[in-house]
Amino acid sequence: MKTIAFLLHNYFEQAEYEDVNNQLKDKGYKTLLITTNDKKEVQAMNQDVDKGDVFTADIFVSESNTNDYDALVL
Repeated sequence: MKTIAFLLHNYFEQAEYEDVNNQLKDKGYKTLLITTNDKKEVQAMNQDVDKGDVFTADIFVSESNTNDYDALVL
């Protein structure tokens, strides 16, 4: 199974993350959320103005290894 990593920080567009993440999972990919935040929580936004959901990253970027992923979504 191929693994796709998402690298996210605060204030990203929630729909852009969730839609792509769901499409990849539906096609059988494993996905992983990586962050540069001090905490593993990342704040999403809706239409760039309203706060959306808070997502918990799987790992910090400092713990990641590029050899573990088949692709990276920024």
